[in-house]
Amino acid sequence: MIAVDVQAARVSRARQLGADEAIDSSAVDPVEVIRDLTQGKGVTCALDASGAPAARLAAVRSAARWGTVAFVGEGGDVTLDVSPDLIRKQLTVIGSYTFSIVGQAECARFSAQHGVDVDAIFSDRWTLEEAEAAYRDFDQQTGGKALIAP
Repeated sequence: MIAVDVQAARVSRARQLGADEAIDSSAVDPVEVIRDLTQGKGVTCALDASGAPAARLAAVRSAARWGTVAFVGEGGDVTLDVSPDLIRKQLTVIGSYTFSIVGQAECARFSAQHGVDVDAIFSDRWTLEEAEAAYRDFDQQTGGKALIAP
């Protein structure tokens, strides 16, 4: 798995969570690095969960011929050069607002079968009483996934 982020702390966290490669896209062109890592082929599947236009474009441009790119979550535009970015690559692009119950069950099974330490994904935890501070922290976009629990 190749992880890409613009913040060094998140790149480091991706390595800790098991990424084979982690790219700091604030320092290098992630598409070039991914092309180098895959001997010019690109990745078969790419996922953008940031909503950032540059990240979405990089996901499309780092995808291999006949690959699939998923945009998850809200926000952000992306401007594509349709012929080279999509048509000539026979690329499939999908969007998802959320997982279905079936998709959630598949993720849970995958995590259990592969020993994914789900708790390690959460970098921050708050109580419900701390929700206001939690949302201030969320707006900084410097942590990983967060949990607010009673």
